[in-house]
Amino acid sequence: MINPSVLDLTLATDSVSPYITDWQVLPDLGSDHLSILFEVKGTLSRTTNIAQPARFNTKLADWEKFANTLKSKISISTTLNSSEYLNIATSESNSLDSLLDKSQYIQVLDDAAKEFTQIITYSAETSIPRIKSTKRAKPWWSPELKALRKRLSNAFENAKLYPEDDMFKKIYQSARNHYF
Repeated sequence: MINPSVLDLTLATDSVSPYITDWQVLPDLGSDHLSILFEVKGTLSRTTNIAQPARFNTKLADWEKFANTLKSKISISTTLNSSEYLNIATSESNSLDSLLDKSQYIQVLDDAAKEFTQIITYSAETSIPRIKSTKRAKPWWSPELKALRKRLSNAFENAKLYPEDDMFKKIYQSARNHYF
């Protein structure tokens, strides 16, 4: 029996709601809940997953090789060993204010920062393997979501194993509400 006091809602932003059409409650599908069906009219714009740069797997890093490569590259860097940069780096008054007063330092520091970034990247690429990502990987998926999903799955299994126990049903409902 359907409870007439239960509201069926579809929430949408102001910009999307004008495009929602053909809203309907589907007939009973054998569940305690009824399904809502609606269409969103508009032009289809398929998006692909945003390409994420492959991250480094620091658990498998060869830190000795990383440090040696870093030191070696810094020692032969013309930018990081230039007299202009070394004067700035070893200056007694290297506060930001005093450096900004001397506009010629800005380009030297920018060049040094770029060079140092390239050296760190090269050192990492030669000594730390990358984490392999799948084509279907979602950039928004986080460790927190993974933990919530696992908690929901475990709670569901327990509720299924012990359907007569209200405690497991409440734990499942709580996990479901936190996950969704």
